[in-house]
Amino acid sequence: MEDSQLNINKKIYDFQIEMFYWDRYLIGLQDFILYEKPSKTKKYKIQHEITRVEFYKFKRQTAFTDYLKTYKYSNEFKNKLKTFYNDTKINTNDT
Repeated sequence: MEDSQLNINKKIYDFQIEMFYWDRYLIGLQDFILYEKPSKTKKYKIQHEITRVEFYKFKRQTAFTDYLKTYKYSNEFKNKLKTFYNDTKINTNDT
């Protein structure tokens, strides 16, 4: 059981690191457009790169969300959340 938790936690951590990397990359591209005043062709290429990266991030987020929903340990995590909510007496409608 600990191995499955360690595995899913590592995947979540790696996903968060990847999303942080792409966010910083996009900020760098936007700053370049804002402060460097590139030519129209460079600006056009950079805008296409920003669109491509945004689409890639959306695709990865959707795939990762689906992975977490269909992950074979998702019921185990759902049961742990129910136990946590029952132990702390927190009422939620979705658990």
